[in-house]
Amino acid sequence: MKTETLLEVRGLRVEFPGSAGTVHAVRGIDLGVRAGERLAIVGESGSGKTVTARTLLRLLPATAAMTGQVLFKGRDVLAMGDSELRRYRGGDAAMVFQDSLAALNPVMRIGEQVAEAMRVHGVSKTAARSRAVDMLDLVGVPDPQRRVDEYPHQFSGGMRQRVVIAMALVNDPDVLICDEPTTALDVTVQAQILEVFARLNEQLGTAVVLITHNLGVVASLCERTVVMYGGRIAEMGDTEQLLTEPAHPYTAQLLRSVPRLGVESTRRMHAIPGQPPDPHHPPQGCPFAPRCALAEERCAVEAPDLTRRGHGHVAACWVTADRPHGWETVSADEIAVTARRPVSSAERPVLVVEDAEKTFLPRQGLLARRRQAGVRALDGVSLAIRPAETLGLVGESGCGKSTLGRAVLGLQDIDAGQVLVAGDDLRAARGRELRRLRRRAQIVFQDPYASLNPRHTVGALVAEPLKIHQIVPPDQIAARVDQLLELVGLNPGHAGRLPREFSGGQRQRIAIARALATEPDVVVLDEPVSALDVSLQAQVVNLLRDLQDRLGVAYLFIAHDIALVRYMSDRIAVMYLGQVVEQGDADEVCADPLHPYTASLLSAVPDPEPKARRERIILSGDVPSPANPPPGCRFHTRCPIGPMARPGREICVTTPPPLAEARPGRLTACHFATDVPGLTTSRENTDVRRG
Repeated sequence: MKTETLLEVRGLRVEFPGSAGTVHAVRGIDLGVRAGERLAIVGESGSGKTVTARTLLRLLPATAAMTGQVLFKGRDVLAMGDSELRRYRGGDAAMVFQDSLAALNPVMRIGEQVAEAMRVHGVSKTAARSRAVDMLDLVGVPDPQRRVDEYPHQFSGGMRQRVVIAMALVNDPDVLICDEPTTALDVTVQAQILEVFARLNEQLGTAVVLITHNLGVVASLCERTVVMYGGRIAEMGDTEQLLTEPAHPYTAQLLRSVPRLGVESTRRMHAIPGQPPDPHHPPQGCPFAPRCALAEERCAVEAPDLTRRGHGHVAACWVTADRPHGWETVSADEIAVTARRPVSSAERPVLVVEDAEKTFLPRQGLLARRRQAGVRALDGVSLAIRPAETLGLVGESGCGKSTLGRAVLGLQDIDAGQVLVAGDDLRAARGRELRRLRRRAQIVFQDPYASLNPRHTVGALVAEPLKIHQIVPPDQIAARVDQLLELVGLNPGHAGRLPREFSGGQRQRIAIARALATEPDVVVLDEPVSALDVSLQAQVVNLLRDLQDRLGVAYLFIAHDIALVRYMSDRIAVMYLGQVVEQGDADEVCADPLHPYTASLLSAVPDPEPKARRERIILSGDVPSPANPPPGCRFHTRCPIGPMARPGREICVTTPPPLAEARPGRLTACHFATDVPGLTTSRENTDVRRG
């Protein structure tokens, strides 16, 4: 079945004419999608993978110039008329987009939106609704008969993504194209969605084309992988062979840039030097040559063709074609081990949070009949960070991480507790004193472009905090801006440029320079690299560690990628439903978790090593509503060692476990912490999958 080519791309080129010149997005690619297979297309932003995916359904704007062929069962999609194209989209091929909330109509019920995809193809209203319920059940939405009449805002992020998948599958397409479907999701939800894709592929025989930059997801789901760079295919072949024996230097560099749980965390992350090619001015030769340590003279003047490297395995590289064995040892630059700066427990913390509580009360209209329960975002959270220390904060969406980060800066008032910055109470500060404390605590947000005023130059953005807090005399501001830009690895001569003239990684460096302008004691890093590709992510993380070593600044590092958090942090605190459930040394927490929730987070981290077989704990259900948390231990409704799995542990339902020291330096809130290491061997009553 999988030898039949269902969808074939021949000599595809896609260009976007514009006032600034033509963008050469895809520069002549050939690939095929076999019936029933799972194919991944990976690469950095700007590599052409999303444009390729959208071209498969002809979803590009009318201004796009497309040449070549996209053949579905012999029919050219690029030459289809409107009626034929309508039957093809949704009927023969469908797409799952990255942002599920943007893909759903907020004022339409879920069932209506799933049924709509069938109604346009002539299915009756009654039959469409019945089919919608069946599809919601198939993708794992609980109680579909009831939830079919709910609205998108009543679903969690993971459940909304399941609804989008149901919409795409409702007409039984032969090909399902998924554009970064798990990028915005937590690792536990991501694991659930990957299970859905694998199950649908096995049960329905649907071919899955996955667009992603997460090589761990590729290793766990896909059989074949296409690596794109600069609008071209750099390498293509069997996933296991490609990830274990890459034949292109770019693939090898990508693999080395991925943070992994099993690798020594004191090493610097490997970052690919340089920047991707400018699509307005694509290079004449190999597009990766300017960043490649193996590049030869011919690489810059002549683009290599894809050549055979094994059964079904091809790569476009002059050097590795001539040196099929041992080339990686030549290109691999050994990364020096850099020990973490020891943090003394005797040092006075620069940030202390004690028993912080925050409840968000719903707004009450004039006609409200009863007061609704508030959302308890923080419930007795305590932590401390010392100079030059990094505390990593992890947990699923809605656990209270970002609320805590804003509370540290005084951007969010708390109802009870204390926030001490350098020993001073932030809650009690007013006026000039509050401004002084805010100078000592700064933040770097997740989206650098949204946090930078697009109308101001980079120099003006970095100079703004210098002026507000009067850090330096007015005549020295320009020189200080140049120093800050140089500090984060940017050219001071670019201070007159606007944010849109910089890449995503460079914009994040600008945000870091602005945060450091006030010479803070602590910086809150709220998902600072989650929007970046793995190579840019490595560059920014290395920069943050270098700056910490030079300046002694403390970090509160908020993220949901626990592998990255382990690398970046000295200690880790794990949050669940507004409470810290575990805290301790980063390496110890990741190697030997004492709370079952931490163990489940670790088990869900995808590993780019195809032969790695970590026992995966698939948590049942979604995170309970923080407006109505479960009694006792808040994790007991999903816990793989709790009362739902092991009768006789009713204490988890009746008594909240305190956050107490289970081992020296290790805090956990679990009545049965000593049982957690046994999760890897005793699973008879839990929902555990091998992944």
